[in-house]
Formats: sequence, C-alpha cells, structure tokens
Amino acid sequence: MIKFFRQIRQRLLSENRFTKYLIYAVGEIILVVIGILIALQINNRNQERQDQEKVTAILSDVRDEIQLNIRETVNLIEFYREKDSIVAIVLSSGSNPIPFNRSMINPTSANMLWALPTISEQVFFTDKAFTNLANNTDILPEAYDGVFTKLYELYSRNQSAVQSLNEEMREKGIMNVKEREQHQWYSASPPPFQNEGFIEYVLKDYRYKNKVRIVWTDGILRHLKSAVAYRAKALECLKELNEQLGTNDLKNQPKTNQTTHEFFLGKWMVNGNQDIVLEVFEEDERLFYTTSMDSERIEVLPLFNSSSSLFEINGERGSYYNVRSIQNKLYLTNSSVTLELEKLDD
Repeated sequence: MIKFFRQIRQRLLSENRFTKYLIYAVGEIILVVIGILIALQINNRNQERQDQEKVTAILSDVRDEIQLNIRETVNLIEFYREKDSIVAIVLSSGSNPIPFNRSMINPTSANMLWALPTISEQVFFTDKAFTNLANNTDILPEAYDGVFTKLYELYSRNQSAVQSLNEEMREKGIMNVKEREQHQWYSASPPPFQNEGFIEYVLKDYRYKNKVRIVWTDGILRHLKSAVAYRAKALECLKELNEQLGTNDLKNQPKTNQTTHEFFLGKWMVNGNQDIVLEVFEEDERLFYTTSMDSERIEVLPLFNSSSSLFEINGERGSYYNVRSIQNKLYLTNSSVTLELEKLDD
C-alpha cells in the first residue's frame, strides 16, 4: 500500500501536475489522520472496557469486604446482649424482679460478674478493598459517585467510630483489671464463686457499680450503638453495590430463616396493654417494626450465634431483648421483664 502511494506521488511530480499532487497529498494526510483517530477510538474503547472490568472487580471485593465486616458487628451485638442482662441486675433498683444480692450469686453469675467490667469485645474491620478503590477513583465512572460517597462515609465515619470505641473499651478493661489487683482479696486462681472478698466487692463496693455503669453508658449505649449504626449503613451500601453490579449476593448478611421471617410479619398486641401494638414488616430482606406509640422504624437484628432474633426496644434503658416464639406468641425478654405479644388478625 505504501509502495502504491509512492508511485502515484512520483508520477504526479514527473508530469509537473503540482496542483493535483497537492490535493492528493492533503487527501493522504486526511486518510492518515482518520486512521489515527479510528485507532485511538478503538484503543479508548479497549481501555474503557478494561477500566470497567477493573472497577467491577474492585467493587466486588469491597462488597465482600463489607459483608465480612458486618459479621464482625454481629459478634459484638451478641457480646453486649449477654452483658446487658447482668448489667441490668447489678444496676437494678428495688423494683427489679431479680434482686441483686447474695441469693443470685452462683458459679455462672459469679464468672459473669468477674468479667463484666474487665473483658471487652473487639471488632476487627478490614479496609484493604476500599483502599484499593480509593486509589483508583480516576477510573471510576460518574455513575458510581453516589455509592463511593456513601462508602467513604461508611469507612471514614462509621467504621472509625467503632474502631475508636474498640480501643477505648479495651483500655478501660485493662484499667479495671489493674484496679482490681490492688485489693487484698484479688487472686487469679480461685473461681470467683469461692472468693468471698470478690463477692463482697461486687455486692457492696460503689467502685464496682461505677465500673458496671460505664459498661452500660460507654459499652452498650456507645460502642454497641455505633456497631448497630455501622451495620445499618453497611447494608445500605451493599444494596447500592448490588444494584450497580447487577447482583444480589448477600451470602454473609445475617438474616432470620424464611419461616421466622413470615411468622414475625404482621401486627402484635402486648398482652395486658391493648394500646401498644407492634407492626413488623419486611424491607430489602430485613425485618423492621414500628409501634402504635412511636412511628420510628427499628430493625429486628438476627444473630449468628443465637437461635433467636434480637429486638432493639427504645424503652427506659434502650435495652436489647431476646425474641422467642412459643405457640404462636412472641416473648420479648431481658433480665428484668418479659413482654408477651399476641398476633392480631389481619
């Protein structure tokens, strides 16, 4: 082809047909430019395809990473659910049906009381996939700007809040261990149930109750609440990621089984108080409820480590209640109260 064009140029020049030669030369240049533009367009399309494949792979990694992080928060929820029951007893007043005195001390409760202000649960988040995404924002299409903003908030705000409280609760646990070591009765070897000095400390020393109160205010009201907020935000991000990726992969999302899901749905009346009605509904494969007294939407949190589910009740203490179903009734139970709910006919 190059030889063919060269022959044409030589023939035109030899015949002194300069004008035609000039027109021909311009046409040749135009053809070359068109060829270059076509090649660039093909190259750009290939690069866009490669960038899109890379973005899809990175977002898939972020989705999987978030699902693993959600599982970490569920472990924390279970940890504080168990603590919540014993905290309620220690801080209870005379109206509590379970009095906090020597009669409730047994091997199991003594071990729980021993660990209550000293053992903390850590949430081990990972952010490798999101860091990779943040390092490749130059190839991120504009269509992903919204989901990236939410992901940035999730990692920089929600995740950081949980991690900060991880460290705060760990340090307080260490301080409480050091304070305990100063007492004459302290010994790491005898079981707490056999340690009379420790039992007296638990029942009568104001310092122990103060430490337990911190478990409530800083642990349950702050650490746990931040984990629940993280989980809710993470599930929103998962929904958008799946929409962008055209998938519905929630293999690590904690959820109740289908039978439990269907059983919960509907309206429930609190026995003994017909004015209180809970309505449970489903949204994005998650369960929520509202009450006749408060329209705030609250999630039913399923647990990996428990056969029951978990209701968050915005009561006097903002407690988390175990939910059990027995003979077509729901029982919401914590350490101080059990609510019996009966399903209303539609």
